[in-house]
Amino acid sequence: MVSILLAVAASVSWGFSDFLGGLTSRRLSLLSVLLISQSVGLVMVLPAVLMSDQAPVDGPARLSAIGGSLAGLVGIAALYRAIAIGVVSIAAPISAT
Repeated sequence: MVSILLAVAASVSWGFSDFLGGLTSRRLSLLSVLLISQSVGLVMVLPAVLMSDQAPVDGPARLSAIGGSLAGLVGIAALYRAIAIGVVSIAAPISAT
């Protein structure tokens, strides 16, 4: 039951953040929206990373993580821009495929 509730919570928060990010990018610059959203995400994740007992990652894994993060940033920027200039009901499903 807990897994179902967590899945629903993740889905709602993902949809909510995409919707709000897109709408906010209609009023603010895309760079501002990305800076705010990524900063909030960092603040939420950083305590878990600092409390983790995992060993530090090596060079190749670090480069892979940086590359994946940059690709994700480009993707979310494209989604926010599409929502800002278009219709949410069209942009969101296309970005999900």
